[in-house]
Amino acid sequence: MLPPVGQTHNVDPLQSNLGRVVKGGKNAMADADPLGVPSDITFDSVGGLDDRIQQLKEMVMLPLMYPEMFKAKGVTPPRGVLFHGPPGTGKTLMARAVASSFTGADGKKVTFFMRKGADCLSKWVGEAERQLRLLFDEAKNSQPSIIFFDEIDGLAPVRSSKQEQIHASIVSTLLALMDGMDGRGQVVVIGATNRPDAVDPALRRPGRFDREFYFPLPATEARRKIIDIHTKGWEPPLTDDFKDQLAEQTKGYGGADLRALCTEAALNAMQRTYPQIYKSNNKLKVDPSLVKVTAKDFMVSIKKMVPSSERSSSSGAAPLPDHVQPLLQRQFESIKECIKTILPEVKRLTPLEEAEYEQEDDEDNGFERERIMENFESARVYRPRLLIHGVSGLGQQYLGAAVLHYLEKVHVQSFDLATLMSDATRSTETAIVQLFTEVKRHKPSVIFIPNVDTWYDTLPETCINTFRGLLQTISPNERVMVFGISEKPLQDLDPTLIQKIFGFSRRDRFELSLPSRDDRRQYFRKVGDLITKSPRDYPQDVRNRRKRELPPLPPASPPPPRQQTEEEKRAQALRDRQLKNHLKLRLNNLMENLKQKYRRFKKPAINHEDVAAVLNPPVPEHDPDIVTSDIPPPPVQHGIRPFYDADGVLRVEELTTGATFFNLDLDIIEDRFSNGYYSTPRQFLQDLEKIRHDARLLSDKENKRKANEMLTNAEVYLADVEMDTAFVAQCEEMYGRELKRNRERREKEERRMRER
Repeated sequence: MLPPVGQTHNVDPLQSNLGRVVKGGKNAMADADPLGVPSDITFDSVGGLDDRIQQLKEMVMLPLMYPEMFKAKGVTPPRGVLFHGPPGTGKTLMARAVASSFTGADGKKVTFFMRKGADCLSKWVGEAERQLRLLFDEAKNSQPSIIFFDEIDGLAPVRSSKQEQIHASIVSTLLALMDGMDGRGQVVVIGATNRPDAVDPALRRPGRFDREFYFPLPATEARRKIIDIHTKGWEPPLTDDFKDQLAEQTKGYGGADLRALCTEAALNAMQRTYPQIYKSNNKLKVDPSLVKVTAKDFMVSIKKMVPSSERSSSSGAAPLPDHVQPLLQRQFESIKECIKTILPEVKRLTPLEEAEYEQEDDEDNGFERERIMENFESARVYRPRLLIHGVSGLGQQYLGAAVLHYLEKVHVQSFDLATLMSDATRSTETAIVQLFTEVKRHKPSVIFIPNVDTWYDTLPETCINTFRGLLQTISPNERVMVFGISEKPLQDLDPTLIQKIFGFSRRDRFELSLPSRDDRRQYFRKVGDLITKSPRDYPQDVRNRRKRELPPLPPASPPPPRQQTEEEKRAQALRDRQLKNHLKLRLNNLMENLKQKYRRFKKPAINHEDVAAVLNPPVPEHDPDIVTSDIPPPPVQHGIRPFYDADGVLRVEELTTGATFFNLDLDIIEDRFSNGYYSTPRQFLQDLEKIRHDARLLSDKENKRKANEMLTNAEVYLADVEMDTAFVAQCEEMYGRELKRNRERREKEERRMRER
């Protein structure tokens, strides 16, 4: 007989999700379990978004730690915020940092729930709304808590007559949950999307999403901070000068792009240091300290990468190339001065930064001064326009890209023909309206029209009238600049275009001129310097270099197997016990049928008492009043020899016939079945095969026929069970774990015996 294994107890049968414990029982269909967020993601992992971090702390931390301040004023703190911006700018990362950074006044961690936009959708009517209600109920019971909806435009799109009713019902439910008759307590809702125009407008009002945080592409300083975060701990560290140059060259890169850039550079360094590992399928012994990331690795990565902002549409922003700077730098500086006059930059402190200084001591606490300053700033701006014109070939494209690069802190919306006509499902007029909506939402902003002469001649009159009408709706003092580039001189342009779009002021027009003699001399001097350099100053052609002699690397020793923690072992044992109970339920009908139909196999081939007497002979008790002989009595001859075979299974040999029996019967199988001995259906069938083996060794023909019949019925029944291949695979894995646990138990017992 095999050694016994741990017993199981009757539990509820598992559903189709074997091994997964659903919190809250079978009714908890919503994915409302709090998310386990890595504790190493904090606000220190977010670079270039300091202002957004302070506003988030104001929304989440202050109401939790200082509720009495809000109660004293009778105000409700903002409890909803919408993150929107281009892909890869840190929206989801910010939410993860919020989840791991905030604690309540009593030191309790804020419970964090994360749901993707389409997770709540279901094919069953009303199930999506039910899941939303369960989610908000769970968040309210676990408050303080945060619910984060990623890609919320998939959950709450704009309601319209052309849309399916299911989305309208979900949006209505979400609106009521976020700001209905019942308060939601200390539950903060954060939504993230790349398409804010696709989110239902009813969500974007105070009381639901009180604030909207725009995550733009990071500026130069922000890119430098992000590079510092992702290269922290590198040995040797990158120089500060190189980090500054890298931040300058990565215009248009988001946070995710910069992280991918650092990863690609590290991979290039690995490939350069250890090219042998790419030619071997086995793990080789390497020294990570020898892998040093250099500037060359980053340059190679920049050539291969395409920023996410350029995959959908090219922004066209780029600094002036070095080879044309002598020809265009002078005019570019003049254009920058013109922009500073047309759209002056306003540097305002945040309320938190301003609070660090002494307050105004006027009677109105500086209100009149602030109003005067606001009027003064409005007076500095009047319909900002800029038209760069000149004959073709004066570097308009270079200067246009350089101006956009200079305006990287300002939201730039391109109205080029490709952007207006890229989507075949919408009209050009609709595209213009949507782009103007984005322009008004992000101020200061720039309306960029490249090749404005071709643009004006190509668009139909209805589009031009739509553009001009929307442009007139912008207040003259709003910080929205129209920036156009023309490949024609001013006198060749349509007067209507100049007057209706770019105004009458000559201040708003910049005429390009031919490079001066000094500009041309500097250009050719630079070209001459490049020509006169030695060929050794340039990178050599790879084909002309000598190949490296790479030393063979020894194979690395296999890593030690991961050891399960005690908590993981207990959880695995619980899942195995549930799986065994499920197996018992599947085999229960078969076991009952065998007990009733094949009673003759309830007795073994050889009595168990005889086998036990041979294995453990009785020791006679010594009575001092009885005189016995000193000669021991002869041993009782049972005619059998019990022994253990190579697999550790007890066998019984009949000495008279030489037959070897397993000596199993249905009573033993039933005991094993009840105690959870069987881990797989195959184990159960093997024990029945042993009964048939014993029956064949006996002379009773009826027993032989019945044993064959019993085994055939069991094989047919178990064939249906084994049709569930996933279930059988889980049982086989459990059987391997049972053997491992038994082996560890025996080794532990042997060590204990040796220590005694």
